[in-house]
Amino acid sequence: MIERPIAWLIVLLALGSASPAAADAALTWRACPEIEPAVSAATLRCATLRPGHAIAGQPVRLAVARLQARPDRISDHPVIFVPGGPGAPAGLDAAGLADWQRFQQYAGWPRDIVLFDPRSTGQSLPRVACNEGERLAPCRRRLGAATARALSVSAAVRDLHALVEALGQGPAVFWAQSFGAFVVRALAAAYPGDIESLILESPAMHEQGGAAFSARVTQRAVDAVITRCNARLACRLGVPSIRTTLAAWLATLGRAPIEAAWATIPYPSQRLSVAPDTLLTGLLFASYAPDTAPAIAGRLRQALGDTAVLAPLLRPVAALGKTSASHAPAYWSMRCSLAGLRTVAGRSKSAPILDITAYLGPADSSEACRDWPVANKPVLASFHAVSGRLVYGKQDIVTPPDLIETAIVESPALYGVAVAGGGHLPLRDSPCALADIADWLNDEVSARAGKLCSR
Repeated sequence: MIERPIAWLIVLLALGSASPAAADAALTWRACPEIEPAVSAATLRCATLRPGHAIAGQPVRLAVARLQARPDRISDHPVIFVPGGPGAPAGLDAAGLADWQRFQQYAGWPRDIVLFDPRSTGQSLPRVACNEGERLAPCRRRLGAATARALSVSAAVRDLHALVEALGQGPAVFWAQSFGAFVVRALAAAYPGDIESLILESPAMHEQGGAAFSARVTQRAVDAVITRCNARLACRLGVPSIRTTLAAWLATLGRAPIEAAWATIPYPSQRLSVAPDTLLTGLLFASYAPDTAPAIAGRLRQALGDTAVLAPLLRPVAALGKTSASHAPAYWSMRCSLAGLRTVAGRSKSAPILDITAYLGPADSSEACRDWPVANKPVLASFHAVSGRLVYGKQDIVTPPDLIETAIVESPALYGVAVAGGGHLPLRDSPCALADIADWLNDEVSARAGKLCSR
C-alpha cells in the first residue's frame, strides 16, 4: 500500500525469468477488435510482436497497431508512440483504437503511427501482478530478480529494437511521452541506428525522482491554485481567503484525518483516509489543468460544511493507490531500473504563498526501490545527443518548463514547441502544436525553428 502518495505520484510522472538471448522477432498481423466507425482515412492494422523473450517461462507477446497515413500503402520511417507512466499502455482495446483513429485524422501527420502496449500492460501478455494488498518487498521476492529485469527499461529497449527490426521500414521517429523519454534515450544509447528523430512530449527528467523535487512540485501546485483563484473576481469573492481555507484544512487533517467515501455503482463504495498529503496529492492532480483553480477553491470552501464535495479531488488518489503502487510490477521495475542514476535536490527559488513542506513525508523513489531492486541500469543518451521536437506546456507543474528550456538551450538539434497555458502532455490539446509536428515531418522550411503555440 502507498503511505506517502505525494512522493509516489511524482515518481509516477511529469514494474519469472527472461531468455538470455532473443530469437528473431516476429510480427504477426491479425484482425483488429471491432471498433465504432470513425470518420478517418486511416487504415487500421493490428499485430502481435513476439520479441523472442519470456517471463517466467511464458513468451512475451506485445499488442501492436498501425494507423496508416494513406489507406493504400504504408510509409517508411513511421512514428512509433512510446507511452509514459511508467508502465502505461498505449490503449489498444476497442475504445482506445477508435480514439487513436480519430486522433490520426485530426492530427493530419503524413506518416504512419505505430502503437504498442509495453510488457505486462494493456493487451500485451503475459500479465504480471502483485497480489491484492501485497507490499513491495514480499511481491518482489515472490516474483524474483529475473522478472524485475524482464520488466525493466533495458527490456523495453530490446522490445523497441525488435519492433523497428520487425517493421523493416528503416529508422523511426519516436514519439515519447513523459517517462517514455527515458526509454527512448536508452534506445538512443543502445541502438542509435533505430532512431531517425524524436518527438519528446513533457519528457521526464532525473530531477523528478526525489522527495525534494516532489515537495517543490507540490508547492508550485498549491501556489498556482491560490494565485489563479485570486486572479478571478468570482473566485476571490466566493472564497475570500483560499490561503487561509487551505491552511485550515491541512492543520485539521494533520490533527485528525477524515474518511471519505463515495459510491461506485454497481461496485461497493470506496473509502479513503484523508491526511494532509492525501489532500495535497488530489490538488496536484487537479492542478494539471490550469483552468480548474476556481473549482478546487470552491470545493475546499464547500467541504467545510460537507466533506463529500471533496470526492472528485480524492478519487484519482484512490485510483493511484489501487494501481501503480500495489499491483504493477511493470511500474516498479521500470522506475527502479533508473534509481540512483542521478537526483538533483533543492528548494523553490520563490517564497511559497503557503508553506506545505511540513505536511509532506520524506519518501522518495529510492526508498521504494530498496524494496524493489533491479540490477541492470541502462545508459541514457543526453538531450545534447538527440534531435527532434520537444513539446511542453508553459504551465506544466509536473515537468516544469524551466527544466525543459534548459535542455533545449543545451541541445543544438532539439527544437522546442511551447504550448502557452498548456499543462502536462499538451500536444493533443493544441492544434497549433500538432500542425507544427505535421509540417516538421513533411520537412517544411517553416518548421525548422521552435514555436510558441496557444492551447
